[in-house]
Amino acid sequence: MRILDDKRIVIGLHGIIYISELRVMLERYLEKSEFESLEDFMANYKIKTPENFNFGYDIIDEWAAEKPDKKAICWTNDKGECRNYTFAELKDYTDRTASFFSQLGIGKGDTVMLMLKRNVEFWFSIVALHKLGAVAVPATNQLVEHDFSYRYKAAGVKAIVCTADGDVSLEAEKAAKERAEALDISHKLREMTLV
Repeated sequence: MRILDDKRIVIGLHGIIYISELRVMLERYLEKSEFESLEDFMANYKIKTPENFNFGYDIIDEWAAEKPDKKAICWTNDKGECRNYTFAELKDYTDRTASFFSQLGIGKGDTVMLMLKRNVEFWFSIVALHKLGAVAVPATNQLVEHDFSYRYKAAGVKAIVCTADGDVSLEAEKAAKERAEALDISHKLREMTLV
């Protein structure tokens, strides 16, 4: 984090955020947002989490309602291509992705593994899963069949969303043959299209 001036700061690679906007979020979700010392911080830092808090609805959708044209994501790839998404667009894509997952039978408490490399669809998927109350498990795209089999069993993975790059989808499909419900979702997926 780097302070640019009395109104703006830079947070990592995510860009510039206005201090007034950060203050609103801090006041909404922290009991205390200014501290006199590290000891004061350690003793008094407490997050206020509303009952039934949902990151997708309470953060993303709220920002979309308050500042729909504000940049939410600046996505780039290794080829230098760049695409910006506003909070309104992020809300729209995550709502549609959540609806798609719901039609596949994914819901609250289900575990879904995401292997989407650095594709922007990762962000749509993870927020959509939050909206459904499902558990997102980010994973590397370098897994092979036995890795998938282990994760299916250990984490109770119901579905895997993966990139078509490389052999990762083939390895995931091999492991899915052991899980009837995973094959059922795969079958539904072939019948559906994301509108």
